[in-house]
Amino acid sequence: MKHTKLLLIIPGSIFLASSLLADTKVPKYGFVNFEAAIAQEQEAQKFIRELEAEEIKIGESEQKARVDIEKKMKNYKDTVASLSEKAKAEKEMQISAEIGELQQKFQQQRSELGQKRQDRLRVLEDKNRLLVNSLSENGGYDMVFTSQALVFVSEPLKKNDLTQSLIAAYNKAYPIKADAAKPAVKSAPKK
Repeated sequence: MKHTKLLLIIPGSIFLASSLLADTKVPKYGFVNFEAAIAQEQEAQKFIRELEAEEIKIGESEQKARVDIEKKMKNYKDTVASLSEKAKAEKEMQISAEIGELQQKFQQQRSELGQKRQDRLRVLEDKNRLLVNSLSENGGYDMVFTSQALVFVSEPLKKNDLTQSLIAAYNKAYPIKADAAKPAVKSAPKK
């Protein structure tokens, strides 16, 4: 009797396991390098050029302010001997306050530029995630990982890298004007 129950359970288990295996689909995995994609997308390149131009303007303005302060310091040193102690103290406080204000101004400008960069990157990342969802569904991928999360990818699975497809889809979905797609040309620093 014990053997009969065991014999009935084993074929039932084998049937259940084989039916589960027959219905099981092998999952398809993909991966994408968001940093590389964003760096190569035309809209992001345009934005980076705009940020670089703003950074250059801030730097030039800061350099001009330094020259002005240096002139004031030289003028102060040239006239310090003829000033009263009170006038010396007032002039030193005035120059010191001006230096502090300028430092605060340029720090604020750089902070605002950094915030603008972060905000824009969030928008670019959101657009990329939407496109990855679309690429995943159209490509039949069950899961897509960021390449930064992967430690190893075997050679046969490297074909599942969606980075180039994402770049192409992004540039198609979010085109920019042809003149804005030109690479940034760095000018020599002014002396």
